[in-house]
Amino acid sequence: MLEEAKYKSRWCQSLMAGPNIYKVSSGDNTYSMNLLHRTCGCRKWDMTAMPCNHAVSAIVKAKLQPEDFVDDFFKKAMYKKAYGHIIFPVPGPNLWPRSRTQDIEPPVFRDKVGKQQTKRRKNQFEKPAPRDTSRMSSITCSNCKLVGHRYNVCSKPLKPTLAMRKNQHHPNRSHASSSTTISSTVVAPTRKRPSPSTTDVGTSPPRKKAAPAATTPTAPPRMRAAPATTAPTAPPRRSPRKNATPAPTTPPRRSPRKNAT
Repeated sequence: MLEEAKYKSRWCQSLMAGPNIYKVSSGDNTYSMNLLHRTCGCRKWDMTAMPCNHAVSAIVKAKLQPEDFVDDFFKKAMYKKAYGHIIFPVPGPNLWPRSRTQDIEPPVFRDKVGKQQTKRRKNQFEKPAPRDTSRMSSITCSNCKLVGHRYNVCSKPLKPTLAMRKNQHHPNRSHASSSTTISSTVVAPTRKRPSPSTTDVGTSPPRKKAAPAATTPTAPPRMRAAPATTAPTAPPRRSPRKNATPAPTTPPRRSPRKNAT
């Protein structure tokens, strides 16, 4: 509590108004301080017996030590005096006197909703715990030889071997095409024929055109195989034409007339 008050006293300004009386301003507020009676206008020093940030600012202005104005209740001598007498042992529950009333049971604790807190919340003035040593500080990039990252996140262009490793050992098109062009130009260079403009015409006779190669008789084209013969089918029946002459029909038989003689 005193260390916290010392930290907050940086933003306080103290002015001496009289013997052991100081005027302390903190922001827009102003407080009256009395070092003899150990009182402050904010009433925090009066209730806790621990100098507040305004009192610490006035104590430092008077070139005194804030620890001398702490109450004796928080000091080691008072702690020893509190536990200086004999603490008599207490008998076990089997020797406790029985009463006719119902036994007092402990309260039922229920788990609160949400994630339970497992670590203690540290004060802002406590020293933070040392961080776990991370391996990232010792990693060296195999591409640019810098510390702190790997080759797969390197900002510089990767080497061909590292690019294949990043691509799961499959050659990229750019690297494959460049390697093939380099191998073709270095291993098997092509000879260029001298152009007629650069060579001397009178020294070397012109080359004769090669005679056309004798053509070999080609085999006649193969005939396509005849399609497989199928069973003969009956021709479809044709519908009678409109202009065709109808077939001769026999006249119908007439019944004998009643008035015939």
